[in-house]
Amino acid sequence: MSESITAVTKSRGKKKKKKKAWSHSAGPYGFRIRIFENPKSGIITGEMRDSSRPCGYRSVVLRHPYGVPFTRDEAIAWAHEQSGVWQKTKQQIRDEIPRLGRILSLYATHRTPRKSSSERQGDERRAELWTRFLGREADLSQVELKDAESFIEQRRSGAIDPRGNLVALEDQLAVSDSCVGDDLLWLRAVIAWALRWRENGHFVMRGDNPTRGWPIPKNKNVRRPVATTDRYEALRAVSDQVMMTIGRGKKAAKVRSYFSELLDLAYCTGRRISAIRQLKFEDLKLKEGQQ
Repeated sequence: MSESITAVTKSRGKKKKKKKAWSHSAGPYGFRIRIFENPKSGIITGEMRDSSRPCGYRSVVLRHPYGVPFTRDEAIAWAHEQSGVWQKTKQQIRDEIPRLGRILSLYATHRTPRKSSSERQGDERRAELWTRFLGREADLSQVELKDAESFIEQRRSGAIDPRGNLVALEDQLAVSDSCVGDDLLWLRAVIAWALRWRENGHFVMRGDNPTRGWPIPKNKNVRRPVATTDRYEALRAVSDQVMMTIGRGKKAAKVRSYFSELLDLAYCTGRRISAIRQLKFEDLKLKEGQQ
């Protein structure tokens, strides 16, 4: 009995050996990059000294654009390549993760100034909206359909305002689907821009646009302004005076435009001008008589 108790005591007293974490160092002193693997998740991280950071280090999670972690061989090759680039350019490794805050900052610096005043105001508002909703450190390559569905639900109900602030239940006002859809389309456009933009010779974001396939709400019955008969008759009275130029150079000549015909077709058919402009000769069914 005493022997069995002693055996159990010894077995309980033994400590399990912790699995040794795998690591590898690449590059000479001063340009050394250390890579190490998390024993539980298997994710490999690259790390280097950086005095500009509060912790004294800069780290990068190594994974492919679709979220697949690097293998050990891929991580080793990456570390040696980055160390070589560091020695040559004297620039430290960049953050491979497309953080929302950084992408929006680049977009505001390089793309927004080319827009009109109203569009610049819209960019500023939507940047604030998505920063509050997703978080400044959000990885744009990892946004998912559930994020879009949650945004649509909250924005449509008025739970968040146009700048992403939470709204009290008694103050919430429903938002039209077109407004919600425009905010989603803006984020898609920002990501599409980031996939094409280069910084220091490298794309700031790689892979596919993760917002592809997201549902974009639209108003089913859009209310459009309707012109009155009085307005049509007033325009028609002067429409023959609208001229257009045909030909170029010395052969250019001023002739009456087709504005009168456009007005007549729009008034009689109720179609939009853009639809009428796309009509072709083949669309005419003269042999069938009046329809």
